This record gives sequence, C-alpha cells and structure tokens, in this order.
Amino acid sequence: HPWDTVTLRVTPSLCHLCQVLVSELHRRVLIEYVRPLLQGRLVCASAKARARVAARLGDEARQLRELFTRL
Repeated sequence: HPWDTVTLRVTPSLCHLCQVLVSELHRRVLIEYVRPLLQGRLVCASAKARARVAARLGDEARQLRELFTRL
C-alpha cells in the first residue's frame, strides 16, 4: 500500500492543535447537552420520578465521560 511509507511527524504545534480541537469538541458537546437541560425544567412530582431523573442524568454523565475518555 502506498500509505505504508507515509509517516506523520508529530510536532509540538501539531500536538497543541490536536489538544485545541479536542477541547473545542468537549465544549461543544457539553453546550449541546446542557442547553436543553437549562431551557427546560426538571419537575419531579414524586420520589420515584426524582430517582428516574437522577438515574437518567447519571447514565448520561457516564456516557459523556466515556466519550471524552476515548478522545
């Protein structure tokens, strides 16, 4: 394959650029996730509803953590 001979030289500026891109991705994902939460109201009429909402938010937080860890 022609790509077998291609090597990528990782320079400090390339490394910095990657960090900037990942940071911007983190920021945008969080904004898109948090915006609907802040625009809506989480009204829980019962302890059961609060438990369901807490479980859902905890699960979503875990998924975001996993996503950011893979980046």
